Amino acid sequence: MNIVKKIVIIFLGTCCFFYEAISQKVLKELTLNYNISIESVDEDPALSKSLDGATLSVSIKGSDSRADMISSLGSESNLYDSKTGKGFILKEYSGQKLMITMNRENWMQKNKYFQNLKFNIDNK
Repeated sequence: MNIVKKIVIIFLGTCCFFYEAISQKVLKELTLNYNISIESVDEDPALSKSLDGATLSVSIKGSDSRADMISSLGSESNLYDSKTGKGFILKEYSGQKLMITMNRENWMQKNKYFQNLKFNIDNK
């Protein structure tokens, strides 16, 4: 084999290796944790006080997602499977427990409020 062919093969093999090493990876599992604090709510100070110190945990694994919010009022968990479009909501407030099963249309209706949500990134 010609020396030029060997160099080209080694060069192409190295390029493929580095491309694979720096290419974007697909997330298979993710957990985000948030601490919630309210700075100012003029309309209802009792509401802001009840949510101050609450936590939100969002987990995604494959097609399944889970969001857990815990506050001084109680707790709420949303579990959803994007493949089937089905899920359920678990709520526990004042010692009462509630489970709401939902289908794809129910989830779309529940999240309709956020459908046109836009984020603006600034320098602040």
